[in-house]
Amino acid sequence: MLWNTIGSLFYLVCQWLLSVIVVHLSNDSYADAGVLSLAMSISTFFSVITLFNVRNYQVSDAQGLYSSSEYVFHRILTCGVSLVLCAVFVLINSYDTLTSLSIIAYMLVKLVEGFADVLHGVAQKQWRLDIAGKSFIIRGILLVGAFSASMALFKNLAIAILSMAIATLIPLIFYDLLAVRRVESISLKANFKASLSLTKVCLPMVAYGACINAIVPLARYFLELHHGEKVLGYYASVSAISVLIQAFVTFVFTPLIGIFEDAHSKGDKKAIAKLLLKLFGLLVGITALAMLAVLFLGEFAMVLVFGEEIREYVYLLYPTIIASALTALVWLLGMLLVVMRDSRTLLIGALCGFIVGLLIAIFTIRESKYTGTNASIILGFAIISIIYIIKFLIFFFKKSEQRSNTNDGN
Repeated sequence: MLWNTIGSLFYLVCQWLLSVIVVHLSNDSYADAGVLSLAMSISTFFSVITLFNVRNYQVSDAQGLYSSSEYVFHRILTCGVSLVLCAVFVLINSYDTLTSLSIIAYMLVKLVEGFADVLHGVAQKQWRLDIAGKSFIIRGILLVGAFSASMALFKNLAIAILSMAIATLIPLIFYDLLAVRRVESISLKANFKASLSLTKVCLPMVAYGACINAIVPLARYFLELHHGEKVLGYYASVSAISVLIQAFVTFVFTPLIGIFEDAHSKGDKKAIAKLLLKLFGLLVGITALAMLAVLFLGEFAMVLVFGEEIREYVYLLYPTIIASALTALVWLLGMLLVVMRDSRTLLIGALCGFIVGLLIAIFTIRESKYTGTNASIILGFAIISIIYIIKFLIFFFKKSEQRSNTNDGN
């Protein structure tokens, strides 16, 4: 778990560094930063198809309903489908050549991440998340190195992202795949029947994942649509650092899936509640520390990293930190609902949050760019959080009620 957390955080810091590097090495700094943010957001949305929200199901598949090889083959199929859908989206929106190529290139980066994810799922079931952690560190170093060198040499964002995709493919082939095959035998033999079955099982969770993963990209999409790449560039540069909160907490949560699954299979609701409260406390603590850091160091740090031009946008850190914390909370509660196989609550909450976020984005971002963008994201995830929290309150209340009745009967 420690290896995974450190490696994951390192990788996210490296991804954040891209938004700093592009500002300093690009000829058109904040416009390219906006294109990079758009490419990240759009590829992140389509990576929902790549991941198919299988990881939580894969790790909590205690009965071994599907083999590791079947999970891997299914991921190959979803990678192909997500790439095609992303390309179609780019064509429909008629982006300029640089933006189109940047989006497709970043989608290739997400495909590498997606395939590594299914291998890390295999490793996690063998309690070997050290493999994942080391992979993140290696890919992070290559990610920053390839992007920086290409931007310095070619001053072309699309080439820089493509070189990054090629660089991160190297450890996937020569480390992840070899390391995982040492702990469990994996074949790439096609099994379309198992893939179809797994698709049907995970489809409700994919719809859930698509809804929650669409909230941030849609807000940024409308911000770029109405106000241009440079405005999005300022927003993305400021908000990128706050995503580390969400990522850090999420990567802490992920290794605990097996523990939650074990407690749930034993019907130990007390253990679930205890761990859930600890993680919620961790999230609140990290968010509070982030707010204090922004209060005392935010402006100085942002100007130091991005330059004087960013000073007037530093205030955006506060709402983006809140948005990141809410996103992490949704992922935590959603992860538990996946373990509990409660697809209905997952879908209802995610759909409600998506609709709220979309409506706010449509009707507010044109007139109030940053306020509308933050409101769309924060309120979207707040709605989902409320619905999921209500579900868990009902879940734990029923436990108390049943025990009370049992005691009365005795």
